[in-house]
Amino acid sequence: MKYTTRHLDEIANIQVDENYYANRGEWLDMDQAERHLAFCLAVSAHRGQPMFTGQSAAIARGIARLDAVEMHPHCISTTGKHKIGDAIHWNYGEFDKKATTEKGLLVAGPLRTICDLAKFDSPESLLVSINDCLHKNLFTKRQLIHEIKTRAGKRGNKILRRLVKYATPKCESPLETIAWIAVYKAGFKNPEQQANFRDKSGAHMRVDMYWDLGKRKVILELDGLSKYGGEVGEIITAQMRDALKNEKIREKSLVEMGYEVIRAGWKDVVSGTLVELLKDSRIPMRRDFVGSFPKGRQ
Repeated sequence: MKYTTRHLDEIANIQVDENYYANRGEWLDMDQAERHLAFCLAVSAHRGQPMFTGQSAAIARGIARLDAVEMHPHCISTTGKHKIGDAIHWNYGEFDKKATTEKGLLVAGPLRTICDLAKFDSPESLLVSINDCLHKNLFTKRQLIHEIKTRAGKRGNKILRRLVKYATPKCESPLETIAWIAVYKAGFKNPEQQANFRDKSGAHMRVDMYWDLGKRKVILELDGLSKYGGEVGEIITAQMRDALKNEKIREKSLVEMGYEVIRAGWKDVVSGTLVELLKDSRIPMRRDFVGSFPKGRQ
C-alpha cells in the first residue's frame, strides 16, 4: 500500500488525511484496523521511526478493544522533535524502553499501551484490553498494579486504579468481559469463571460462568464467533458450524447431568436480554456489593 502527499485523481484515489492519498479500491477493501495500520506505516515512513502507543499499539499487537478505531495515529517522536502540518501527531511523552517492532512499527510495550488507552478509552473497552493482555500473559496483574502505583497523578491512572480489581485472565474473549460487566452491573451474585467439569464418560469440559445455588446448578455459555475463529458478523464457516454443533452436544450432556444451561451471544449481552435471562433463572443478587462499575472516562 503506497501513499503520496501529492494530490491525485480523485476518481482513482481517496483522501486519507489532509496530506495523504491512497488507492480508492485498496482502501475501501480494508477494515478500519487495517486502514489505521496502513496509515501508521505511512506516517512512520514519512517521519523516520516514531514510537506508536495507545490505540495504534493495541491494533499492532492484536490487543482486543471495544471502542471505534479512529484514523489518528497514537505516537511519539523518538527524537523528541515534533513537526507541524504533515500528519496528526499524538505526543504521549517519554519513550518506552520496552518498545518492540510489531507489523513494521515501533510499538510501546503492553503495559504502556494500556496506560495510554486509559486516557481515552471507555471503561468497558479498557477492561476488555486489560483482560485480553492478562489472558495472553502479556503482563501479570501484579505488574499492572505496580505500574499504576508508579504513575500516581498521571492522566488515566484514576480509572486504572478503579478497574484493576475487576481485571482477570479468566475472561478469554471480549464477549466474556462485557458479559461479566453486565452481570456485575445488574447486581447478580458473582459467578465462578472457567469452571471445570467432567461428563458421564469422564471427558473434561470447561464452562464460561457457573453458579452453584445448592439444589440448582446454573451455567452460562457465551456464543461469540471469535470463540470459534471468526468475528462478529462474519460468515460462519464449516469449522465454526462443527464447533457450534459440539457445543450443542456438550450442552445436552450438561443438562442430562442436572445442570441448567443458559446460552447468550453478543446481541443478548448488549441489548440487556442476558440480564432478563438471568433474572428468569432466579440468579440471586450479591450481598457483598463493593461499589459501582466506573461510568465514562475519568
